[in-house]
Amino acid sequence: MRIQNGMKNAVKGLFGNGKLSEKDWMSLGKDGIDALAKSVKSEVEKSQDSTSFKMHIRIPHHNTEFDVQMKEGENIMTYATSCEILSEYLECTCGGNMSCATCHVSLDSTTYKKLKAPCEAELDMLDLAYEPTDTSRLGCQIYATKDTENMIITIPSGINNFWS
Repeated sequence: MRIQNGMKNAVKGLFGNGKLSEKDWMSLGKDGIDALAKSVKSEVEKSQDSTSFKMHIRIPHHNTEFDVQMKEGENIMTYATSCEILSEYLECTCGGNMSCATCHVSLDSTTYKKLKAPCEAELDMLDLAYEPTDTSRLGCQIYATKDTENMIITIPSGINNFWS
């Protein structure tokens, strides 16, 4: 059932969120449907096999806090774009190219110290971020690992979007 639902969601993404018609499905052709099923099956299997780590999200300007489970190797930006509530706060405009600061987050100091230092390109973008802190990072550069388990991610109250 997860594969069918995944296929349905993928096709809705192509044709909009309305009701899918037989014509929509037929336009993919047999090869397209087979490829889609194979791709969704692979993603379902990966999600079942991967290790996940707990992260704590703080959104102080909305008095909201909650825990999430991120898969090992997944970055905050990727997670945010698939998480309805986080996508409201993290725009993630450039898709992880470090050419915007719309996935800017602040980390707890313990986790920040465990991570590899940000590269020059990330530091340049953080200079343009909305109210950066000493523990600011770009979410596209922070991956879920055993070192980031239980990290506290604070979402700033605004963004500077240089793509608009």
